Amino acid sequence: MNKINDELYGEYYIDDVIYEIIETKAFKRLKNIYQSGGGYLVNELWNVTRQEHSIGTMILSLKFNGSLEEQIKALLHDISHTAFSHVIDYILKNKDENYHEKIQKEFLNDKELLNVFKKYNLNIRKIMSSNYKFLDAELPELSFDRIDYTLRDLFRQKKISLKEIEKLLAHLVIYQNKLCINSLEIGKWFQELYFKEVVEYFQDPLNKYINTMLCNLLISALNEKIIQFKDFNFTDKHILKKIKNSSKRKELEDIINKKKFNEFLLLEEKIKIKYRYIDPYIFINDEIKKISEI
Repeated sequence: MNKINDELYGEYYIDDVIYEIIETKAFKRLKNIYQSGGGYLVNELWNVTRQEHSIGTMILSLKFNGSLEEQIKALLHDISHTAFSHVIDYILKNKDENYHEKIQKEFLNDKELLNVFKKYNLNIRKIMSSNYKFLDAELPELSFDRIDYTLRDLFRQKKISLKEIEKLLAHLVIYQNKLCINSLEIGKWFQELYFKEVVEYFQDPLNKYINTMLCNLLISALNEKIIQFKDFNFTDKHILKKIKNSSKRKELEDIINKKKFNEFLLLEEKIKIKYRYIDPYIFINDEIKKISEI
């Protein structure tokens, strides 16, 4: 067994196959893909990577006794996120923000990953197409994915403490095959925290600014053949290097330096962020109810 140390959850022992997946180049690529799209270019605290989040989601599955298959899916659920994460969805005007799901099979065909799956006799297609209740729960329910990115983003932004994270995890329980919080007070706290994630982070004007302007710049670079669509299968750095070596360098610098913020405010077409909210199950007095029902 191999040991892993996480910023939020501490030390955990992981299965050999999990460790070997983490060591592949395909997974390590996620270290250079940021959750915030281009947000980290204008706010140094918006710097959580898809790699960190994927490992965190896997640890939550492990912590709550998820099967090895669920842990693998948790680890790989973001494997196909392209450069600048959801910016590709804004370029394609994809309201569901699920482009990475549509192209997942392509990334799972990576030779190094396939060798790991073969070594452990894993049917990765079956694993990735299976539904795992606490990982794949639809909004507005809780899921390991939603819990991790909310805690990780806001901890990195110094809006919550490790003590608060530990308190939430101590009150997370599974009852009647549902992921619940066994405290109304903690349930309300996390619901409000998720609202803060959506309003003060996803919908932050500066976040919308950088991703709107970056989207427009990348569309222009595609049209001028400075970059190609396949470049998005690499990393942010890969695309930024091509932009910096082109006639678009000054425009990129002006965007990052926020010189185009007033121009952004006048734009009629700004990116539209998918709206999200949660209504977690609360387990109190041997009863389960959603917060909205209490």
